[in-house]
Amino acid sequence: MRIETTRFGETDVADESLVQMPCGLPGFVHRRSFAVIPHPQGGPFQWLQSTEDPKLAFVIADPLCFRPDYHVAVPRSEIEELGLGDEADAQVWVICGIGPNPEDITANMAAPIIVNRRTRAGKQVLVQSDPEDIRFPIIRYLRQMAEGAPS
Repeated sequence: MRIETTRFGETDVADESLVQMPCGLPGFVHRRSFAVIPHPQGGPFQWLQSTEDPKLAFVIADPLCFRPDYHVAVPRSEIEELGLGDEADAQVWVICGIGPNPEDITANMAAPIIVNRRTRAGKQVLVQSDPEDIRFPIIRYLRQMAEGAPS
């Protein structure tokens, strides 16, 4: 599929990179089709690009890349809605916030995006979490872990 984006221009995306979100994302309920585009510089970050709006894209990452102890307790109703029969069928991403200083990058661990790998259906879900998890400080956490300090 060929899509238009403001960040990458016109780009081809593979069918397996498409994600359908029947409920959209909070604040963007009318945007339901997205493509996952690798970040041009590599690393753990990717782009969740709307296929319907060239300007709408979010930086996402697999939270296990920077927080291996992260576990999502997805409510049973959400599991059923996404048709997840097995935990291995779930792909989890978190939306990241990047400000003017890349050192301040954060991840919203309290509202991950869960995608069924087989059907490519996804949904952002709210989970029980620590209030700091809304703007989880990725770089600060990684530095603390490297120094052996508790989070």
